[in-house]
Amino acid sequence: MSSLISRIYEAVRNTEQLPTPVDAGVGSFFYTLGSVGASIWGASGLMLDFIEVPELNAVIGWKARAFSNMKLEVVSKATLKSVDIKNNESIVRVIRNPNYFQSQKELLMQTKIWQEVYGNEYLYFNTPAGTRSYIGLFTLNPQFMDIQCGNQTVPYYVIDKLPENIRYKMTWGGEEKDVTSNILHINNTNMNPD
Repeated sequence: MSSLISRIYEAVRNTEQLPTPVDAGVGSFFYTLGSVGASIWGASGLMLDFIEVPELNAVIGWKARAFSNMKLEVVSKATLKSVDIKNNESIVRVIRNPNYFQSQKELLMQTKIWQEVYGNEYLYFNTPAGTRSYIGLFTLNPQFMDIQCGNQTVPYYVIDKLPENIRYKMTWGGEEKDVTSNILHINNTNMNPD
């Protein structure tokens, strides 16, 4: 696995010249996050910064590991007490075993990394056509997501459901897919580089 990470790191490193650090005085220098510019990871350079700045990588990695250690349980909204999981079997099964290549812990770590690096995370619930049963849960890389708002001008906190003109689109390999009906968008309102 480390050879794969090394190859990715070298590919990213060779695509861009590092920016000049800002002199903060007294022998201290710093890089502004996202200052690298366009790279194979997207226009923002945020993922490149996450990979190349060890202090940033260490802090975000520590937060992701702590986040992934949570204990999840189904709780009644009315009573705030644990409920029988048989009534919520589909969602509980998907959270415990989210998809064919990740454990619950890995999925939670990845979602936390996306949230910390990009300020957004997108959870995609895979459902067979015509059913409401979940068969998979995936976290999507925010650099491939595009939110199309149409002429939406009402603030999000005064509406009770997603307006019809808001669409979530994912672009991968030159193809665009509408994922609006199966997406859970979690936005960190304290940071949003876009």
